[in-house]
Amino acid sequence: MSPDLTVGAAPASDEGWDDRAIVRVGRNSLILLASQSITWVLSTILVLVIPRYFGPEALGWFTVAASLWTIAAMVIGLGTSTYLTRDFASRQLDASDGIAPVIRVRLVTAGAAFVVLVAFAVAAGYRSEVITMVVIVGVSTVLSSLADVAGSALVGLERMKDVGRADVVSKLCSTACALVLLLVTRNLFVVVATGMLLAAVRGAIQFRRLAAVAPYRLRTGRSDMVAVVRASSPFLVAGLSIVIYQQVDTVVMSFLVDDRDIGWYSAADGLYGTLLFAPTILMTSLLPAFTREHTAGPAAARRLLEQAFDGVVLVAVPLGVSTIVCAWSGTRLLFGGRFDGAGPVLAVLGVVLAFSSLAIVLGSFATATGRQRVWNWLMLAAIIATVPLDLVLVPWTERRFGNGAIAGALSYVVTESTMVVVGIVVLAPRLITRARLHRIVRCLAAGGLQLAAAWPFRHQIVAIPGVVGLAVYCAAIVVLRIPTPTERRLVADAAERVISRISRRLRDR
Repeated sequence: MSPDLTVGAAPASDEGWDDRAIVRVGRNSLILLASQSITWVLSTILVLVIPRYFGPEALGWFTVAASLWTIAAMVIGLGTSTYLTRDFASRQLDASDGIAPVIRVRLVTAGAAFVVLVAFAVAAGYRSEVITMVVIVGVSTVLSSLADVAGSALVGLERMKDVGRADVVSKLCSTACALVLLLVTRNLFVVVATGMLLAAVRGAIQFRRLAAVAPYRLRTGRSDMVAVVRASSPFLVAGLSIVIYQQVDTVVMSFLVDDRDIGWYSAADGLYGTLLFAPTILMTSLLPAFTREHTAGPAAARRLLEQAFDGVVLVAVPLGVSTIVCAWSGTRLLFGGRFDGAGPVLAVLGVVLAFSSLAIVLGSFATATGRQRVWNWLMLAAIIATVPLDLVLVPWTERRFGNGAIAGALSYVVTESTMVVVGIVVLAPRLITRARLHRIVRCLAAGGLQLAAAWPFRHQIVAIPGVVGLAVYCAAIVVLRIPTPTERRLVADAAERVISRISRRLRDR
């Protein structure tokens, strides 16, 4: 980190506040975006190759095991990932005393989770292949949970390059091994076991880097473990709420529509989750920044929220519109004609994407400023509201469009937009000023022009509506003078870095 980006650099009042915090968030997000883009491509390779080799039945074995361990991973972590990130962001190197108790807590919870899930798989009468997969995925999950301890601490210290480097190296190793083993053995269990290598390599790199920048000791007492569990419990509630919130639509819909509609919804929801990787990266960068600025003073954190909110609106609008206009051709290209019903579902989820991006910013702000309980209550209300919404919307969309899967996306629009509005009112009542409302309207106007220009091409090859729409949006925001000097500076900085790297490589050749 450069000397001018030290903790507490921003004053605690609005007067004299500079934009270094938001610039730092932007740079950290770009670093993570670069590394996550590589790992996303590597993951996509396996996602496309494995089903073709092993078929739907074998893939089902893995899906069952992965679903069980996704829920169990939240329990193993007990919310300590967010706790560590906040602790390191606020106390910096002095927070290294929290590493040992978190590791010990995770070892205890991981052991319990392993016994419970294997026992459940046996008691539920799963076939032997599923039980074997539960064991393999379980070992990978436990190792990944331990690696995440160092990763969370490095995020709190804003060592994004270290986090990204570990992700890329470990993913390269595991993907290469998976592909080689796939060709040599054609055994899904062996291929899935490469997840252990992924977690082990990532953990080794991150713990080694953490030891270099923030030396820690592995000795701890029971009282420290209890303190960590108590401090992280609100984050556990938040994590479990998110998992339930993401799964409740599918559960309710399974009682109301046939497997075809569930398949359409699953395909669209999977693509929607992929598109959320950019907002998720932003959240990873914002949490330590919000924590640090809040430590300096509430006014500094509020100013960072305003800057982040402005930037997310500017990016979320074209991202959502691009999803809408590319939904039909995109789903057909990726999944074939049998998944045409997923197109309108993904189009509605494009609207959700814009609101979800804003919700991620507000949720990060609530977590960093100690108001996680408020956000937990909002999540709980959204979960409760989803059930009656689905009960009403599923039959209506089935009658009106012949596609009940659209209802799941529509209920998301209602719950996500409500969370954003209520979150602003409760967490940041002074966020929406007249000037900011004017900016939002101009961004929506630019998005409207993007939609109007790209809509006629929505059934063409996916690149056409995407490129046409983004070109119109970029031109519109320039004409309307929407980007702030800070935002222009971030774009110029990113472009300069890219050009510099390309020039350096050309000179090396």
